[in-house]
Amino acid sequence: MEESSLIVTGGSSLNSPKKDKTEYHFRHKGWCFSLEKIVPPGTFTVPLIFLEVTDQEQKKSTWKMEEMPLPKYLGNFL
Repeated sequence: MEESSLIVTGGSSLNSPKKDKTEYHFRHKGWCFSLEKIVPPGTFTVPLIFLEVTDQEQKKSTWKMEEMPLPKYLGNFL
């Protein structure tokens, strides 16, 4: 196992008034990371997760992510 190249400390989070969207923002070595999770209305909807990274030159890259289920053996720890 290798040491992590990114350690998240500090940062901020923001919840929407309806609690259907949460944003996390943090910085690391001049880079800005924004993670946004949107929960569409409905019983059996899948959350949408977007990661936006802005580098030192203010160039942005955005990715749509997929939420992965936790392995069953971790279920007892949550």
